[in-house]
Amino acid sequence: MPPSLIIENSVFDILMKKSKDYYTMLITKKAQFSNNSLVLKRDFNLNEDQLTKVFLLLHIVCSEAHVKAPQYKVLNFILYTNTKLHKIGYITDDKCSFCKSEPETLLHLLFNCAYSKLF
Repeated sequence: MPPSLIIENSVFDILMKKSKDYYTMLITKKAQFSNNSLVLKRDFNLNEDQLTKVFLLLHIVCSEAHVKAPQYKVLNFILYTNTKLHKIGYITDDKCSFCKSEPETLLHLLFNCAYSKLF
């Protein structure tokens, strides 16, 4: 039996496929929205076109990886705030580093914190 993979309920015969098939498979997975895009869509009342623009903006604004990385982390809700650090036991308090009044979630840090509003 030739080596093969089962991808989305179909057999992907690795000996019969060409590089174009591998590339197509990678691109279709890469072009999908992340799971957190639904949260962005819901919390900010975005339609499909707006959501696409939000994720494309990351690539339009800059080309340097060190500038894209924080933007990517914010868009995908993987930036380590005090709430996440507290949840994994890294710190003892989840309060905001600046205002010290509310838990430091990403939304609080970027939109609701009194110090962020001053900025």
